[in-house]
Amino acid sequence: MSVLERIVGLPYRIQFRLRNRGRQKLQTDTLALLRGLFEKSESLGLQNSRRIHNVALYALLLDQDLWQFNCDMVLATSDRRRSFVARHLTVLLYEGADDLPALLGKDYRESLRRINVPGDWMDGLNQISRGFNAFRNKRQAALSTIRNAVAAHRAHDVKKQLDLLDSLRPIEITKLAAQFSEPLNKLVRLQTKLTAHLGGLGVLLQDLVTKPHSPERTQKKRRGPRG
Repeated sequence: MSVLERIVGLPYRIQFRLRNRGRQKLQTDTLALLRGLFEKSESLGLQNSRRIHNVALYALLLDQDLWQFNCDMVLATSDRRRSFVARHLTVLLYEGADDLPALLGKDYRESLRRINVPGDWMDGLNQISRGFNAFRNKRQAALSTIRNAVAAHRAHDVKKQLDLLDSLRPIEITKLAAQFSEPLNKLVRLQTKLTAHLGGLGVLLQDLVTKPHSPERTQKKRRGPRG
């Protein structure tokens, strides 16, 4: 980045900091609240609530990291720094796209049914899942290549690393992050409604009387005693 570009971009970076300085506190407060609810549901044996809060915390932590990468990209003052940020943003996108469809799978949906969520919320969840699956199917191969070769440095052929570094376009990775954020933001909004729903006394009682079997217990039961 030239000196002129740095000078021209300085006001924007200052405005960006001022606009977003309250967001970090909001994120911290929200995560602390949800962590308290998660730990409370765990101590009370509310397995459905625990599973739903687990997804909420995962989504918020992922959203927080995406926001931090975005900040780093905006505030970067060199091409080298932007390339570094883009490579590690790729890792986050790859892992998030791989994990979220699994987290929103059968067990999660069963927990939602057990606490009687409205049908339109389930429709919204289906739309969110389709968004994550579409992103994974379309982008996962390219993300995997960047992740393995120039973020985790698993490519032992250094020419492959250098070629990928030369072809890497941080702005394109940022656009992918924006695409991924669309279903993620919808998931965060859904989880916000679910958190309020779980606070109802009737829902808590329903959760207490419909505890699902934990995977660990089921697995041990199937294995039987060891000889």
